[in-house]
Amino acid sequence: MAGLCRLTSIPEMETALLEITRDSLGMTDREEFLAGCRALLAAGQRNLVIDLRGLQRVFSVFVGTVLDLHVRAGAEGKSLKVLASEEVVRLFRSVSGGQALHIDDGLSEAERARRKTTSRRTRK
Repeated sequence: MAGLCRLTSIPEMETALLEITRDSLGMTDREEFLAGCRALLAAGQRNLVIDLRGLQRVFSVFVGTVLDLHVRAGAEGKSLKVLASEEVVRLFRSVSGGQALHIDDGLSEAERARRKTTSRRTRK
């Protein structure tokens, strides 16, 4: 798991963080990513975080893996939060169909609104 994922536990915050250390996730990374997700779930913390902010490219199959982890965490009384770039957030939202998953692109609400307004203007 050391090459793709880094798991950190922060007991005082009841948080476990799984950071993806590469800029892309391809099909050859699937087993290692699954192992990282299993380790995150088993970390013994209530708040689980997957940090995908470094990703530039990801296959949609990984979105399904994270959604499955979200369901499994909820069944165990845990919460899952995903940190990701805007592009990866868009992929998650389009694939998940609005499933209740906490995804954070790091933008403030004001910045998100400004970008929406700007993109509407450029589409007209």
